[in-house]
Amino acid sequence: MASCLEEFLKFPSWLPKMTYVGAIPANLLKKLEKFEDFVESMNEDIHAIDKSLKVIDDRVSFKSDDEIGFYFDEIKKLQEHINQFKLK
Repeated sequence: MASCLEEFLKFPSWLPKMTYVGAIPANLLKKLEKFEDFVESMNEDIHAIDKSLKVIDDRVSFKSDDEIGFYFDEIKKLQEHINQFKLK
């Protein structure tokens, strides 16, 4: 009678399952790395846009009563909302 260990060590029954189980964390790691790259890219874009808006605002004084000034103020409000997603 074969021992339990000898039965377990027979190739076809368990090796493919172990390979499949090992592939799941590797796949999740790849997805996580892609997501981290995306988040970092978005963070850089948010910082760049915020910096550009501040430069424009410092150079040009828009009057809030004209149409361009109104839209610029709205853009600044949107940027302030987006800034809460910056990574510190």
